Amino acid sequence: MARINGLIIGVIMVKNEAGVTLLEMLMSLFIFMIVVSIFPLFMATMNKNEPNLKDFEVQLFYSQLVMEVREARVISVHNNRLSLTKWDGSLVTIEKYGNKVRRLVNQAGHDVMLQGVDVVLFQVVPEGVTVKVGALNERIYERRLSKAYIHYEQ
Repeated sequence: MARINGLIIGVIMVKNEAGVTLLEMLMSLFIFMIVVSIFPLFMATMNKNEPNLKDFEVQLFYSQLVMEVREARVISVHNNRLSLTKWDGSLVTIEKYGNKVRRLVNQAGHDVMLQGVDVVLFQVVPEGVTVKVGALNERIYERRLSKAYIHYEQ
């Protein structure tokens, strides 16, 4: 209330709720922009049906396979299954199982070595084995694993 020349004049403010203030509009735009910027991340996550092969995962797979080959006495490939007979008599089998590469010891267990795989090829070569792995529409990884003093069977 204000006094002008002894008269009390009341100031009545009527709130107009029909319009939108600039502050409300900016807040709405800010929230909208956050939602729109996060939306592609959710879509990218939902569109992935199969995990893709990553260089690190493939290198880890090859590192594990090198250890298995070095411990093997006999290396053989039958029906695209890599069989490694170790010095203690145990049989380690590496095979494609669905979209995974798994490791079996004495035909038991299910140790997943690599997933998201479409192609796995094993081939015995002189003094080692060649392993190719790849996924659809991606590069093919190939590595030759060697070991001296091994008995090879085709």
